[in-house]
Amino acid sequence: MRRLVLAAIAACSLSLAAAQDDPAEEPAEEAAGEAAAFTGSFADVISNATAAWVEPEGSTATPEDIEQKALFFIGNIAWLVYHEFGHAMVSEFSIPVLGKEEDAVDSFATINMITDESDPALETMIVDVIDTWFTAGLYANLSYGEHSIDEQRGFAVICLLVGDDPEGYKEVADDAEMPAERQAACKWEYEKAKNNWDSVLGANMLEEGEAPTGSVGVGYGDAGEFGAAAELLQTSGLLETIAHQMEETFRLTGPITVSVEQCGQANAFYVPNESKVKVCYELANFFYTKAEEMTAAGDTEAPADEPEETGGPQ
Repeated sequence: MRRLVLAAIAACSLSLAAAQDDPAEEPAEEAAGEAAAFTGSFADVISNATAAWVEPEGSTATPEDIEQKALFFIGNIAWLVYHEFGHAMVSEFSIPVLGKEEDAVDSFATINMITDESDPALETMIVDVIDTWFTAGLYANLSYGEHSIDEQRGFAVICLLVGDDPEGYKEVADDAEMPAERQAACKWEYEKAKNNWDSVLGANMLEEGEAPTGSVGVGYGDAGEFGAAAELLQTSGLLETIAHQMEETFRLTGPITVSVEQCGQANAFYVPNESKVKVCYELANFFYTKAEEMTAAGDTEAPADEPEETGGPQ
C-alpha cells in the first residue's frame, strides 16, 4: 500500500489496551512557538531532529551517534502515529476487520513505512521500531490482551520488511533469529497485507490532481515537564509531514486532528467521536529518554525495572 500512497502524494511496561476509550477529554492548547513547516520529506524530518538534538556538556557522542538517537526517537513515534491513523482509517471508512484490529493497524503502520526510492528515510526509521519491541521495555506482554505480545509484534514488523526486500532485511531477520523457513513465507504475508489494504482503501484514495477532501491539522498543548521531548518533536516536523501525507492521500470525509497533550501516561489514542489522533507527551518523553540512554553501539540500555502495567498506546 505504501507504493500506492507514494503515487498519490507525488501527484507522503504499558499494555496496549482498548482503541476506542480515551481517559482525557481536555483539548490541546497551542504551544508557544511555531511548528516546523511542512517540507514533504522524511529525510528533512531526520535532518531537523538530528540538528535539534542536544547532548549534555562533555558528551563524546559522534554525529553518527546523535543521528541514531534522533532516528530512534522519531522512528518509534512515527510508527505509533501511523498505527493510530490505521484506527482512523478503519473508523473513517467503516472498514470491516476480521481478527484483531490492533494487528491489522500494526500492518498499516509498517506498510506505510516501507518505501521505495521516493523517500527511503522512512525505512531507515522503521529499523529502530524493531528494537523497541524486543528491548525497550515500554509494553507489557498480556496473553489475554487484544494486542499480540511484544515479540510477536516485533517479528511481524520484520516479516513485512523481509517480504518487501528479502535480501535487504535478511541481516535484521537473522539477528532476531527468525528461521529461514519463516523468512521464506514473509513474501506471501507482505503481498497479502499490502493487497488487502489496497483493496479496502483504494476507493478512498484521492486521484492524481484531486483536491484534498478533508484537512489534517496538528496542535501542541502545554508540555509541562516534558519540554525537551516536546521541542524535539515539534522542531522535527514529523507530525506535520505525516498529517500532510494523510491529507493528500485519502478521500477523508471530514477534518482529523493530531493533538499532542499531557495524558498522565505514556500513550497514544485514536478518539473516534472527535476524529482525533492523540499523542501523549509522556510517550514522546519515554522515547526521548530511551534515546538519551543509547550506547555508542546504537543499542538502548535494558530498563532497570519493569514498567508499571497501565494503559498504553491504542
